[in-house]
Amino acid sequence: MTLTADDSSIEAGQSTTLRWTSQNATSASIAPGIGVVPVNGMRVVSPAQSTLYTITVNGDGGEASASFQVNVTAPPPPPSSGIVVISQIYGGGGNSGATHRNDFVELFNRGASPTDISGWTLQYASATESGWSATPLSGVILPGQYYLIQEGTGQSGDGVQLPTPDAAGGIGLSAASGKVALVSGSPLLSGSAPSDPRIVDFVGYGSANFAEGAGASRLSNTTAITRAGGGCVDTNNNGSDFTRGAPSPRNSASPHSPCN
Repeated sequence: MTLTADDSSIEAGQSTTLRWTSQNATSASIAPGIGVVPVNGMRVVSPAQSTLYTITVNGDGGEASASFQVNVTAPPPPPSSGIVVISQIYGGGGNSGATHRNDFVELFNRGASPTDISGWTLQYASATESGWSATPLSGVILPGQYYLIQEGTGQSGDGVQLPTPDAAGGIGLSAASGKVALVSGSPLLSGSAPSDPRIVDFVGYGSANFAEGAGASRLSNTTAITRAGGGCVDTNNNGSDFTRGAPSPRNSASPHSPCN
């Protein structure tokens, strides 16, 4: 008999799947809080605190049990609202006639204090889909400083190299429409219109089905969307906060542009 979980450690509010198998059992139950279950099966659980799950089975040979601990950790505290924002998105990297060889997302610290983004992720989903991909982030972004995240490249390989990125992943952003989220944690978002409290900033562009306010403009192989005011403007409306134009990626070595 076995009892396991897909994830032995999760953040509060997240879920994992218990899986169990047994032989020659006629009945089974799992405690705490689950009760009678099939003798072989799975169950999604979302414990509020670390929990030791125990399955007990009965059969002709008597009773047996097995246990598995799911540890629950507190999520990182949400940062002050609007301090680090997504300031530029380009999804045409490496496509035919592209300006740059790689897709990229640029971040900007519009606040007055340094922000440590270690453990955060940049997450992406296509315009109407609910599946998310993530690139891990690390480091400290100073006030008025940019942070460049390099992502995937198209098959043509057209375009010039980006400035030295501060983080790199392999996500292929759409050159037309998509959704980008800056998240203060590593678990992937869920759903096509997520309301996760870990979302620090969110941008929907083109025909994306979800955005802050109205969606930002559609992109192309030669255009990006850039936040107004050098990254300082944040009215929580992607449609008015971003304008479309030629991509101009900035990294942590670029001149700082404090908002205050």
